[in-house]
Amino acid sequence: MIIENQTPISPAKKTPKSNSRERNIHSIEKAIIPRNGFQEEGRGLDSCRRHMSISGSATEESSSTCMFHMLAESVVGMKFSVNKTEGFSLSVSHETSGYSFTLTWVDQPGGGEWSYQYSSLGTLDRIAMGWMKEDIKFSTAMCPVFFQQISRILRQG
Repeated sequence: MIIENQTPISPAKKTPKSNSRERNIHSIEKAIIPRNGFQEEGRGLDSCRRHMSISGSATEESSSTCMFHMLAESVVGMKFSVNKTEGFSLSVSHETSGYSFTLTWVDQPGGGEWSYQYSSLGTLDRIAMGWMKEDIKFSTAMCPVFFQQISRILRQG
């Protein structure tokens, strides 16, 4: 990751403000790049390549799907796996805390909704919100709020 400082400052002339900016950049880097993040990304790419080689369908679409999957996992900080046996269902897990849940798409007349069902709260049991322990349904418009709330709890855990 390259973070470019738009106003170069010579090391001899750092000010308290520039030191603060430098600390903020380091904080952002720590928040964005997990420990061994580049190694994990490399393993993810290798896994995508192996899967495409084994399946024999190394198409541009499967490569794009794999890259999208990796992007979604890195943005949310959780692992996703797709279960197509019962309609469309996602198993989602946060490896560090052990929190896991399933999101299932439920078709409805005039649209659909997501059904959330937790499997394990893991180490979040003490700080989990009440709704995290219940089966809930929500619209796609609520997805950003749903994942923001989960991310907030994961940061606390």
